[in-house]
Amino acid sequence: HMHALPQAVSHGQAQRAAIARALLHRPALLLADEPTASLDDRSAETVVSLLKNMAAECGSTLVVATHDA
Repeated sequence: HMHALPQAVSHGQAQRAAIARALLHRPALLLADEPTASLDDRSAETVVSLLKNMAAECGSTLVVATHDA
């Protein structure tokens, strides 16, 4: 989907791309507002695990706002 226009990808795909962009620069503070809102349970677990692991690896503080369990 690298060359797809923004309106051609799903909300979930756009959300995953935004997460990748956020992690790319290894920020000191990572704010995640509903990072799993459009994902199925399995993908949501993967994203949360990725965020936790990347935050730990980068020494970042991770703040997540979510309604998910």
